Amino acid sequence: MPARPATIGDAVLRRVPLYVSDWTEAFTGGNCMKTTASICFLFFACLSPAVTFGAAFADATDNQLGVIETIISSGMSGVIYSFLSGQPLC
Repeated sequence: MPARPATIGDAVLRRVPLYVSDWTEAFTGGNCMKTTASICFLFFACLSPAVTFGAAFADATDNQLGVIETIISSGMSGVIYSFLSGQPLC
């Protein structure tokens, strides 16, 4: 009988015991300074294109979409990605 292919559910079940440590290990020991620096860098690296594209969207859509909407959608996308990627600090 052939082996059953792995499913997404199997991967999630294997990952659940390690999920909390993915978030907490970043802020323990000597990792806190590196984590904080990475967070600050990524914040500004993600914010500047959102502002730029938001301004372009505002021009193209008669201000129906703009900087605020672009920042909110970028933030929501980042949160969803971090929860579903299985590796929040990747």
